[in-house]
Amino acid sequence: MLPTNYGSKSVHFHESAEANRTRDHVLKGFWTLARQRPREPLRALYERYASTSALAVGDRRYLEYVLNTAIEHEFGADIAELSLASISGGKVWPGRDALFPAGYHQIVNVLAKGLDIRTGHAVVGIDHRGSNVVLTTAVGETFEAAFAVVTLPLGVLKKRAIVFTPALPPAKEHAIDSLGMGVLNKTCLLFDDIFWQPDVELIGYVGAQPGQWAEAVSLYPYTRQPILMMFNAGAYAVRTEAMADAEIVSEALAALVDMYGSVPPPRDALVTRWRSDSWSYGSYSYVPVGSSFAQYAELAAPIGGRVFFAGEATHEEYPATVHGAFLSGVRAARRIAASVGSTIHAS
Repeated sequence: MLPTNYGSKSVHFHESAEANRTRDHVLKGFWTLARQRPREPLRALYERYASTSALAVGDRRYLEYVLNTAIEHEFGADIAELSLASISGGKVWPGRDALFPAGYHQIVNVLAKGLDIRTGHAVVGIDHRGSNVVLTTAVGETFEAAFAVVTLPLGVLKKRAIVFTPALPPAKEHAIDSLGMGVLNKTCLLFDDIFWQPDVELIGYVGAQPGQWAEAVSLYPYTRQPILMMFNAGAYAVRTEAMADAEIVSEALAALVDMYGSVPPPRDALVTRWRSDSWSYGSYSYVPVGSSFAQYAELAAPIGGRVFFAGEATHEEYPATVHGAFLSGVRAARRIAASVGSTIHAS
């Protein structure tokens, strides 16, 4: 596990003449307006602010870049679906982000030790009418236990891909409908050699098309491999999922050419499509305009003392995070233990 240093950052502008301008006043003015109207969609506030302040094209692009990378990437949703109130709940875990150069399976493999994990067993039904909970898979197998912990991603719950019998309580159905499932897709490019600054970890791009290829993480400081991990979020991320990998890579390279000039073709590429992934239907949850963080607690509420819920979308304090997902699992385990008069000690 390696901590990040996002302070090591470079920002590139489509219009090079815009690079050295100070724009603190632009950001300050926008957030002052947002604090005055905390429940109004940020997109509407942006349009109002840009119009009434007569922002220059360069200032508009920079503000869009900040809103895209700081808000849309963070929540996986367009600012049209977010307000200051909807992004201000929850808590921030202290310390820096961390990367796992060898992959997240390092955590999963440790947590799975000694457990009977069945892959390839897609659950399609959860029946909690009797004294036990019965799970039915897509091939008709059944599993029965005294308790069940449902860790289905919010996107899967929204698809109603699993039938609950009896049906979920109306309050939980409302929580599923009122929370949003965001999308943050990555395009990872492996080059033969590094052509960007070797000590830079975060690369920003204030392009001609706001919200497209605005941020990338260099994995070189962590892996010593010439890899760029480029991001897209929200509606644009969803749109790219319909494109072929070659077309997506071509768009990413066009952005890099605008930043660096001549850029070699990548040796390999990896593209994610989280909205299309039937095991998740999205990346992580968010609170849309008009909803509230209280819906996370409602989604976490057990049913009948036998069906418990966990996952990032059930943690009111740390949603949309790996640590929130982990802590929600600990909470579910403790609730089950308490129901049988036992305790679980977990750090």
